Amino acid sequence: MSSAPFHFAFYRGFHALATLAFGLVASVAHAAEPSRLLVTNATVVTLAEGDNEPFTGYLLIGADGKIASLGRGAPPAGTAAAETLDAKGKIVM
Repeated sequence: MSSAPFHFAFYRGFHALATLAFGLVASVAHAAEPSRLLVTNATVVTLAEGDNEPFTGYLLIGADGKIASLGRGAPPAGTAAAETLDAKGKIVM
């Protein structure tokens, strides 16, 4: 009786498990990246429907460089970024 089929099956199982583990680690590492920039106290002007008036608020730029969140007033507690900019007296469009 040959042990070759066992080794092949073991290798395929190990390869699949290693690939899955690498994918999970990569996705967790990506999710754990901090946001790039938090802009606070800005006068925000948007083109969003219903937002006809500027408002004082915040803007969070994610690790991917895209807007992660935007809102009126202060950012939610726990919001953090690699860099914070106080934009009081500045306009963000």
